[in-house]
Formats: sequence, structure tokens, C-alpha cells
Amino acid sequence: METAEIIDPGFSVADGEDVRLTKGDQGLILQFRNWQEEQIQALFVDAVSYRWDQIDWDFLEGERFDSTHVIANSEWLREHVIQRSIDENEGYLHYRLNFNACGTLQVLAKSIINQTAESGPRD
Repeated sequence: METAEIIDPGFSVADGEDVRLTKGDQGLILQFRNWQEEQIQALFVDAVSYRWDQIDWDFLEGERFDSTHVIANSEWLREHVIQRSIDENEGYLHYRLNFNACGTLQVLAKSIINQTAESGPRD
């Protein structure tokens, strides 16, 4: 059974807007404007798959509508292992970021790095 664990990646997705995704050399780059109108940038290291949805999900046990989560016992992650897209020992996680104001981002990656402080504000 899939469950959600809330994590703190160093930024909040609550009321985030203007979400932009860019595939880079090191992984998937996420940019958005937070509830305080600040530009946030994060890197999903070695992202192998991602999806954006503007629909509401049936929330899992432990999941919030405005938070970042790691999904335990992920069926999506398991399917990538079964199809040999990744190896189960490589350390991939299923991240789900619920931007309550505009949608849900799901990513299979090794980690999230908050690059906001490193990169400075972006327009």
C-alpha cells in the first residue's frame, strides 16, 4: 500500500504558482513563485521520469494537499524497476509536490536540492 511522508526540501510549495520545468544535464529543474512572491529553484538529481497534473488526486495516508512528500511503496517507481528503466538499488525516490494553487508534480529522482540560495532570484 502506498503511503506519503511529508518532507522538507527547504522550500514550501503551498500556494506556489507559475511552475516551470526544464530538463538539464544533472536532472529536472523546477522553478516557481512561492506564496511570498519569491522565485524558488530546485534540482531533482538524476530525474528519470516526471509528470504534471492539474487534477486532484485521492490523497494517500499521510499526504497533504499543500506539501512535498516521498511516496513509500510507490507503484510508479516499482513499474520503472520492473521495466528495467532503473535498478531498485540505485536510490531513486518518488517525490510528490502538491501545489494546492495549481497542480501536482511527481518526479522519480535520487534527491532534491534547493538551489534558490545558490542561484539568486529569477524572473
